[in-house]
Amino acid sequence: MSASITIYVEDIATILANYNAMQVQRSVLGPPNYSDALLITAASSAKPSLTGTKEGAYTLQGLTLKLKTDGGSEQVLLFAKADPNAIVAVVEDFNAGITGATGSDSSGKLKIEGDNSGSDGSLELTGGTALSALGFTQGQKDCGEDAHVPLQAGISTYVYVDGGGLSTNYYRIRYFNTATFIFSQWSDWMVTASDAVAAGNLILAKAKLSTQDGKGLYNRGITISPVGQVVKKDDYSLLGPAIRIVTDMAGEAETNLVKGAVVDVVFEGTSIVRRITVPSTGTSFDLLDDSLVAHDPFEIKKANTPYAIRRS
Repeated sequence: MSASITIYVEDIATILANYNAMQVQRSVLGPPNYSDALLITAASSAKPSLTGTKEGAYTLQGLTLKLKTDGGSEQVLLFAKADPNAIVAVVEDFNAGITGATGSDSSGKLKIEGDNSGSDGSLELTGGTALSALGFTQGQKDCGEDAHVPLQAGISTYVYVDGGGLSTNYYRIRYFNTATFIFSQWSDWMVTASDAVAAGNLILAKAKLSTQDGKGLYNRGITISPVGQVVKKDDYSLLGPAIRIVTDMAGEAETNLVKGAVVDVVFEGTSIVRRITVPSTGTSFDLLDDSLVAHDPFEIKKANTPYAIRRS
């Protein structure tokens, strides 16, 4: 599951005078209070975590702890060791009985950390008779965080993909300076943009980038701009502004594009600028596929007739 929002930054030059990134918040409940709003970006990609408020020793034998990791099915942990349970024993039981998360000793309290970094990682305590003894509450949750969305000179439109989001979620952003920690006011809440063009007329564009030593190329921007003829799908004409995607920790980035569109693809920080025709068939494609390079109408042509033999 994932959701994406398109963010338009008006007067990017003025914004960049004070800020260099955007922070993103997500709310599942939405109006009127947005009371469950969580920050889903941070200085760097991070794992979700929850820490109890009570120190051991604990009386836990026969009690249960119920939780979900990464939005999966509920898991039930039964504490079977004889009381009193020291924090070491609690951590052992947790790590033996739960998948997708790791327990540890945090100054004598139980700390639960999800195994996955980024906004697609999550923890939710759904119940159990051991919650109170450990210092947790039912419904307590946390999500992982992506790196803040970097702002770029000359780029006004940004696409942020929330790996753990749903199309029914609400989002808001504010501008942030990662050096001085100053920030702007929050924007109004927005919902995930609905697809006007039918899914059958869209195709997933992907890029996988690495450094020369084989590591994922993180935080590399790719700008995609529509050019050439107007493409029409489902009575919609493709006239939108450029979109920008950014590679994750694995060096991967992706976005949906309209099939058959002609676009310019700019790989920021390199000399690679490609004009391609988006495939009209299939479900996904590589933005660096050489077979997609579009015909350039301004390409200099050679005469298709031979030169006359020169005689002196």
